Amino acid sequence: MKITIYTALILILSACSGTGIKNFSTTNSLIMDETKGRVFVGREFTASTWAEKWKVYLNGQQIGKLGGGETLTEKFATGSNTLQAEFGGLIDLDIGKDAFSFKGVAGTNRYFIVSKKLGLFTNALRVMEVTEDGFKNAMRD
Repeated sequence: MKITIYTALILILSACSGTGIKNFSTTNSLIMDETKGRVFVGREFTASTWAEKWKVYLNGQQIGKLGGGETLTEKFATGSNTLQAEFGGLIDLDIGKDAFSFKGVAGTNRYFIVSKKLGLFTNALRVMEVTEDGFKNAMRD
């Protein structure tokens, strides 16, 4: 009986985690790396949305599922790029998407925070560009 309960608990918790980097020191080492041309997408941990995973796309290709307190990173193309976030996970709703278009410049990184905007009758995701320092402050353990 205990094994069944533990197995169910592990399955539930693993379903709530995304595919992003959960450790800030790992993210910070990637930021400090001399290789540039990357987009960093973070999501702060909040108690009200801890079980939600949000799908993140760069130029139409899914780069991962973002859980609370996680970071995704991917190389961007030089020139026009579009970063999009949408709800995902157990309930896949086709509402509340947000996108941000930016110009990829060689030798630079771009930093974004995805957050949930709560409304009276609807919820939506918001993709905001931030500075490197703003990103680090938001994503620290």
